Amino acid sequence: MLEAAIEVGRPTLFSMLIIIAAHIPIFTLQRHEGRIFAPMAYSVVSALVGALILSLTLVPLLCSVMLKRNLPEEENFIVRAAKRTYAPALAWALRKPRTVLISAVLA
Repeated sequence: MLEAAIEVGRPTLFSMLIIIAAHIPIFTLQRHEGRIFAPMAYSVVSALVGALILSLTLVPLLCSVMLKRNLPEEENFIVRAAKRTYAPALAWALRKPRTVLISAVLA
């Protein structure tokens, strides 16, 4: 489980940094616009930073503590139905790539 948290850590960090960087221009607004939108940008950025810290520290810790039991893997009704539908459709699409490509272009 720790390996999974480490694996998604960097992509999560970079995606949050990109979203935070998108809010930087709001901090440069002056006058009325700055007074209106700056508090929103501070709220969004602080919420994102808090969520990032929790998702990289507390959530993996709680998962490792609370999910220690090795439960047998079971598929529910929805997953079984999706697999019954998806497998034949995927097999057909792999047999007829030209038809799939033409359908995608026409759609």
